[in-house]
Amino acid sequence: SRVSAEHGKEAIAILRSLWKEADDAIFLDIIRTASRFPPEQAAHFLEDVYKQTQELEIKGYCIKSLYPLNPPVYRKIVENWLSSSDLLERRAGIIAAAGSKDPLFLRKLISLLGEEKDPKNTALILGSLHELEAKDLSQIVSRYFSHPSEEVRICALNAIEITDDSDLRQVLALLNDSSEEIRNLAKTKIMKAPYQNPHTLIEYLATPRRKLRDGVFDILEAQGIKDVDVYKFVRSSVKEAYVCLLAQSAVQKLPQSPHRDLLIDHLQQLKNVLVENVLRILAVQDKTGRMKVICRGIFSGDAREKANSLELLEDTVQKGLAKILVPLIETSAVSRALEVGKKKFSLPEFDSNSKLLFNHLLSQDNVVTVLLTMYTMEKEDFRLIEKTVLQKLENSKSPYIQEAIKHRIQQGSEMSEQLKDGISLVDKILHLKGIEIFEGLSVNELAAVASVTEEAVFPAGEIVIKEGEKGDTLYMVIAGEVSVWKRGERGRDIKLDTIGAGDYFGEMALFEDQERSATIKTERESHFLMLKKQDFAEIVREYPEIALHICKVLGRRIRKLHETLKSCELRAGSIENP
Repeated sequence: SRVSAEHGKEAIAILRSLWKEADDAIFLDIIRTASRFPPEQAAHFLEDVYKQTQELEIKGYCIKSLYPLNPPVYRKIVENWLSSSDLLERRAGIIAAAGSKDPLFLRKLISLLGEEKDPKNTALILGSLHELEAKDLSQIVSRYFSHPSEEVRICALNAIEITDDSDLRQVLALLNDSSEEIRNLAKTKIMKAPYQNPHTLIEYLATPRRKLRDGVFDILEAQGIKDVDVYKFVRSSVKEAYVCLLAQSAVQKLPQSPHRDLLIDHLQQLKNVLVENVLRILAVQDKTGRMKVICRGIFSGDAREKANSLELLEDTVQKGLAKILVPLIETSAVSRALEVGKKKFSLPEFDSNSKLLFNHLLSQDNVVTVLLTMYTMEKEDFRLIEKTVLQKLENSKSPYIQEAIKHRIQQGSEMSEQLKDGISLVDKILHLKGIEIFEGLSVNELAAVASVTEEAVFPAGEIVIKEGEKGDTLYMVIAGEVSVWKRGERGRDIKLDTIGAGDYFGEMALFEDQERSATIKTERESHFLMLKKQDFAEIVREYPEIALHICKVLGRRIRKLHETLKSCELRAGSIENP
């Protein structure tokens, strides 16, 4: 593979002589090497190989180089391969398409990527899309960063180009990968990327994942990030937290509605995240370990322990930093905290200027913030949106924002009428918030779950899930009522319970591949939100706290179910044996 194309005919002659005596593994390396030469130099050799070999993968590499010499002929061969049901023929087509430089294969490769089950073929498709310079490739390949195949993850990482903060965060997550090769590749990718953001890197110092944190330290050290950058980030984060608190206070004065209350919760949670990031970064920097103890106390649910930790914090960090940080943690005194914030920072006047408030919130990169703001605003408030902000919303990549803009601003319809054929994302969040299994999650976490749920309507008397059958779906009841039935020891169906709006069933399917433990039948027409196991697994990778919270709720629910089942069995036995 190190032979230079400059050696021309002599190099091809050597490869031809090696080909005649090579075993299968070396043979493939020989063909790969020959395919790197200009087509006119290697054409005769590769044509001979293509005619004589029966190995489809080798044929693919031959056409990869020969394609520019006769596109019409080779295009038909590649198209047939890509459409084949045979795994090896598809592999040959993927290999050949990569070197063709023919954009006509892009759509087929992208379609094939979503269907392909073979890891090697999946990896080759990602590489082919990269070679063909597919548009929006970062969005396509990032889904494969969590693929079980290391080869697939490496190809996905090689294909991504870090051009913004979203890409950077995706690659940063791979610093925690189980593969050392991938971790090192991710570090190199970040350090050589045209887009750099030291603040995002510093933010990741707060992660509890040691491999990720060590990787970020390596990058920061290589890039020469100094303590002053950490200080600037900390101060910037504290100011941003005060802006969140100020916006929260202003939103509380708006007309009451479920959407407004959800926005208030969301802004409070965003403020808390900023403060937690600052504390954790300070803990990582502190060599004594004292800040780690303080953080545990502050994040504790014990009020006394938290108060003691706040006192220690004031004695540990710089006085100037303690003065602006402590009021943000003492959430019971919002007005006092805002007084401190206004003295120490130049903050916007949201309380007296609703136009400033709305335009600030609608300018945020957080999709949930934008949507909740749009739902909270009265119809006449939309006249306050500045032209530049409106343009940003209209050009948003989020389909949820585009849909909201289309119906509320362009068409003037109410947000409740936004989706005639379904429930909007915000209303899904409200539904999830009222369901026990999700009610303790943050608004961002609820939005993540809501974004992958699907809607379903079942008529009265229909079986939704059947005992003994395998399932992969959690059902959340939005409207209607269902009954829970269990086959007893004597073969008799026992009605265990009824489930109405705000409840759920089928939750164990998210965690295991066991058969359904009961039958669920609709008592009347019922509307559901459905969450599939695969979608749930992808969400949990980004928000592991979701799984921890659900496990706690399920533990309580399982204990209650066992008690109910035991009671029903006893009652049934007493009826049959009076």
